[in-house]
Amino acid sequence: MTQSLPFSELSLAPESQRKPISSRGLRFLCRLGQGGMAEVHLANAAPLSAPPSLVVVKRMHQQHVEDPAAVRMFLDEARLALCLSHPNIVRTNRLGMFEGRHGIVMEFLEGQPFHLVLKRAYESEASLSLDFVVQVAIAALDGLHHAHEMKDVLGNPLCLVHRDVSPQNLFVTYDGAVKLLDFGIAKNSMQDGRTRTGLLKGKISYMAPEQARGEDLDRRADLWSLGVVLWEAVTGSRLFKGNNEAATLQLTLSEEISPPSQRRPDLPLELEAILLRALDRDREGRYATAAEMRDDLEAWLSSRDLTQEASLSLVMRRLFAREMREQRQQVQALLQAQPEPAPESGMTLVAPLIGTSATISGSLRGTQVSSVTDLIEELTRQRRVTTRLLGGLVALVACALLFGVYWTLLSRPEQAQRVPAAAPIASELEGQSKNVSAALPAPKSPAIAVASAEPMTNATRDRHPTSAKAVAWAASATMARPSRSPAPASTPDPPPPVPSASAPVDTGLLNLDTTPWSVVTVGGRVLGQTPLIGASLPVGTHTLVLSNAEQGLKTTYQVTISAGKTTARRIGLD
Repeated sequence: MTQSLPFSELSLAPESQRKPISSRGLRFLCRLGQGGMAEVHLANAAPLSAPPSLVVVKRMHQQHVEDPAAVRMFLDEARLALCLSHPNIVRTNRLGMFEGRHGIVMEFLEGQPFHLVLKRAYESEASLSLDFVVQVAIAALDGLHHAHEMKDVLGNPLCLVHRDVSPQNLFVTYDGAVKLLDFGIAKNSMQDGRTRTGLLKGKISYMAPEQARGEDLDRRADLWSLGVVLWEAVTGSRLFKGNNEAATLQLTLSEEISPPSQRRPDLPLELEAILLRALDRDREGRYATAAEMRDDLEAWLSSRDLTQEASLSLVMRRLFAREMREQRQQVQALLQAQPEPAPESGMTLVAPLIGTSATISGSLRGTQVSSVTDLIEELTRQRRVTTRLLGGLVALVACALLFGVYWTLLSRPEQAQRVPAAAPIASELEGQSKNVSAALPAPKSPAIAVASAEPMTNATRDRHPTSAKAVAWAASATMARPSRSPAPASTPDPPPPVPSASAPVDTGLLNLDTTPWSVVTVGGRVLGQTPLIGASLPVGTHTLVLSNAEQGLKTTYQVTISAGKTTARRIGLD
């Protein structure tokens, strides 16, 4: 696993000053960290003359480039990451080649991993708000459920298990977003690079008992791991910690799990029951799905009188005000130190559909593309060129026919009276040209089998369509509209039919009250002034902006809306 983003330890000179790397405008700024498989770089995806667009590149180590097993594992991670599209999972933009090494381009996150959030909270404030912990857990379960429900393009379940849910792989941004990281060792039913028999994957302290015993895993192993994370988050202590990995493994398999209320007496019994159910050593006694556990936590949170401490963004900005300021200053210094661009080296899309080795060939052989969007544009461009060539050919045939008829009329004036008028002839020839165009075979375009990694606004939990299907629909809709061919003077062809609008998004209701009153906006849209009763919102996680101009108060708060349910919240702003 690669390390998180340790900005406080950035002491290396930017790599781009020693050896500039440029690919479609992407320039490396510095190396952030490294693990056994890859190194992590901060990069700028925008040209020097444009506002910066920061991304993170996870690039394979040079020593693994010639190892087929290592390459397969890295590509497994990349293919899976490209298919995962959810607000609570780190977004992967594309897979590319950087000087002969595979690299995964991901979104840049400003924030801290959850283990550092816990460390700072218990060092500076002695504890962390239960409301804060539960909101992080709800978001993580939302992302896990989306991953667990993933299917391939044929509708077959991928049986995905993360296998490394831990505080290091949960990330909380300064804006209050929660992201699940690192599916690098995730197990799914269609992997190319298989895990060797008997090889344990994941952190021993958070490993489910059946995972430690080497048994077949299902989604419930991830729920155990998250249960350990929550137990430690609410108590401020480790659940399984031996003198070495073998001792820790033995504790995981046999140590009695003490109720967290013994360490934190103010822990509500309802919340304790949820945690202990997730930590049942018999997986049959745990929650069957992440959605079930999420719903129980949401029900508990809805019964609370929430205060300002419940705002994830406010807690993060309070705990890490200095780090946030220093990180931004360091990034600004790196951006200002960028050298002049070097000659570009191509990035080639090398991520076929999960579980297949199919690649895009035919008319695209030799064409370099760097993302699904570029691929669709290239296919559309080639279709347009082919259609224009066919249209030009039809126009030339029509003109030749018209010229032939006109020459015949001039050479045989005695038959001019029996020749139909020019307009009917042109109309007839236009109809012939249309028939010729319809008879010519349309160029075939390969099926798009790569999933998009673009962010989804108003994401719907387990109702998300798979990204691969969405991209396939977008590609077919784009390439189904050829350019109209130039034709002789006539009424233009009717425009192609517009694709039908996508299905309506499921909605839920929000009841919200704040002290003092506030104006509530979501995504720039004003919902109204509190108290809000029955405000309709799409299913998913939303960031509310709460402002009171009279008292100069403004804050943000995340809320998760369920289909057909009413979510109630009460928040203190002062």
